[in-house]
Amino acid sequence: TVWGWKVWLLFCPVSGIPLAGSVDRINVDDRVWMVALVLQGQANLGPRLKTVAFDRGFWDGQELHRVAQHVPFFIPGKADLEITQEARRAALDVSARQQQGRPVADAVRATRPITVVTGKGQRRCEERQDLLVIGLPGLDCPTYAGEPPGSKVHSKSFVPGRLNAAVVIADPSYPSADPAEPLVILTCAPLDTPQDGLFAYDRVDARGVIENSGNKQAKREWTLETP
Repeated sequence: TVWGWKVWLLFCPVSGIPLAGSVDRINVDDRVWMVALVLQGQANLGPRLKTVAFDRGFWDGQELHRVAQHVPFFIPGKADLEITQEARRAALDVSARQQQGRPVADAVRATRPITVVTGKGQRRCEERQDLLVIGLPGLDCPTYAGEPPGSKVHSKSFVPGRLNAAVVIADPSYPSADPAEPLVILTCAPLDTPQDGLFAYDRVDARGVIENSGNKQAKREWTLETP
């Protein structure tokens, strides 16, 4: 007997309004409802649904490939994925080359000034620091495909799927982040300009609206009890 249950939500990060929702048993894998939520959101919004962002736990090459047929996605890469490791290595190399004044033609560098506040009262101090995002296009991702590649990945004729990566090299908003393991945001959307890189960062950063809004409202205004 399964007594627990949970709710999957598709939220608008700007308005905080839920766009789609599903309820199922607590032992159901989160990835089961990925495409269904996107389709429900499209049915409710039509062409106004431009992009979607998922939590890291939703990573699944096949499901993301299906989502991409409907709308571009953004998702943090898991640390054990080859594409995440490659993106980190490449982005740190790009950042080092740029600091040395060497030209970089295989990546996009995006910066944004952020005001960091430390201390309180008379000790309050404001300092401007830069958010730095490196955009890397066309990274190999064998698991990103319509069907699991299996042993085909060892074939010389195998052509892996490709995703773009926005790597957050420096983020003043999260000073405790490990600089050796920067956040990697994987996407099927283009990363051709600095604005594209910052957009990827904003989409993933805005996922916090679910924790800050969705969970509180679900327990209070929505009074979700026993479905």
